[in-house]
Amino acid sequence: MTIVRHQILNLDQLRAVMMGRDDLPVQTRRELASAIKRFCQIAGVEPGQVAADPMAIRCLRARASWQLAGISEETWRNILSRVTRSFQLAGIDVARRHRRSGLIPEWQSFLSALPTEDAVKRLRRFAGWCSSQAIAPGTVSVETFAAFLVYLETQSIQRNVRERWHEARCCWNKVVARPGSAFPKMANTAPPRWASRSLAEFPQALQDDIAGWLSALAHPHFDDERDALRPATLRNYEGAVRRYLSRLIEAGFAPEDFPNLEALFTPDRIRRAVDQVREGRPAEEAHPTLHAMAQALLSAFRHIEVAPDHPRFTAQQAALAILRKLANKVRNRQSSMVKKNRTRLAALSTPAAGRRFRTLHLEVARRYAKVANPTVGQALEMQMAAMHMLLLHVPLRIANLSTMDLDRHITRPAGGKPGLWRIAFEPSEMKNGRPYDALLSEEASAFLVDYLARFHPLIAKGRGATVFPSSRTGKPKSR
Repeated sequence: MTIVRHQILNLDQLRAVMMGRDDLPVQTRRELASAIKRFCQIAGVEPGQVAADPMAIRCLRARASWQLAGISEETWRNILSRVTRSFQLAGIDVARRHRRSGLIPEWQSFLSALPTEDAVKRLRRFAGWCSSQAIAPGTVSVETFAAFLVYLETQSIQRNVRERWHEARCCWNKVVARPGSAFPKMANTAPPRWASRSLAEFPQALQDDIAGWLSALAHPHFDDERDALRPATLRNYEGAVRRYLSRLIEAGFAPEDFPNLEALFTPDRIRRAVDQVREGRPAEEAHPTLHAMAQALLSAFRHIEVAPDHPRFTAQQAALAILRKLANKVRNRQSSMVKKNRTRLAALSTPAAGRRFRTLHLEVARRYAKVANPTVGQALEMQMAAMHMLLLHVPLRIANLSTMDLDRHITRPAGGKPGLWRIAFEPSEMKNGRPYDALLSEEASAFLVDYLARFHPLIAKGRGATVFPSSRTGKPKSR
């Protein structure tokens, strides 16, 4: 394969380079250029807007939907393969999607000695990369795995590259670096993601104050004008306070500096926490975090607010003024869809994609209509189709859909006769606190009957009455 390096900035230029490759057959040139154009169409972008970079392709691939494009998965794989080949022919460093790289003899012997096929599968890509770098199994080190992670993040178009790296590292530690072997264990050297601190790291009096505040929000007095808050809202409030405390620790404070809830509210501490959140982030990215933080802190402030004749009243009001100014500045004044929703719905902008989306569950059902003994994989695909069908027919939140129970939420026609099914949720199960009741159409009822009769038992395995269980645990699918 001839590699010619070009100064290529975007996919439009890459298409032009492929069409100008006189050393390739005309048919191959057309296929490569067409694959680049088709990939961009499915991803909903213009070729000239996409950088000729593997990481950009990886991001677009994650949001592209070959199902809505009306092509088969095999066709989609061929498109990705040709895009990758175009990168290679143009001299752009990119990892092939399939593990086809050759192995040096040391790695061939090493993989042959592994106890399971699963271990071979998890380590095969790492072995291929090591072979390309002339690294033998006996010289693998922590630095080797760190370099492998950099390679995946910069040259792979696969999704979840960090997860794939962790799979290889964990498999190495479990299967290869056993006690008594000459192979070292590999520590996790991936940069950690930011996480807020646990309340357990702070004084017990502060923990008690926060627990009392949240309890008051969950169970207000009868003369309180405010309604009881939902558990999800309380968790969000607690999370916002933990993020606030964590940012203050990053700013140089110690956990002991916060003996109680009132210690959170000083103008200096509020300003320093805001500066920590904003550091290195665009304003539009920091505002949602600051908005959630300000709302939680204002609620906590009301819990400890003192009367005007109290000695601490003036100091509290100074902190309250800062909080209100922050809340007004970062308030979410959403006048249209958020970017995430706009990106998701962009795939449905064409009439063909819209029709495809509305009939996707029917296509899956037709595919398996005559399958007498479906596999677990086919059952899971029908499960997703059934969820898709229900969401098209009844407006439900994902949380309600995932916890739907055959005994508690579904009423079937009497006597097991054909007819319309009914879905009902109690007020306590709904976000708005109101009961929900919906009668399914004849089409939706029949679809649910087929899913529960032929595919649901393969997933549930008698472990409960959840309509959409996890195949691994039998419990409701996680969101």
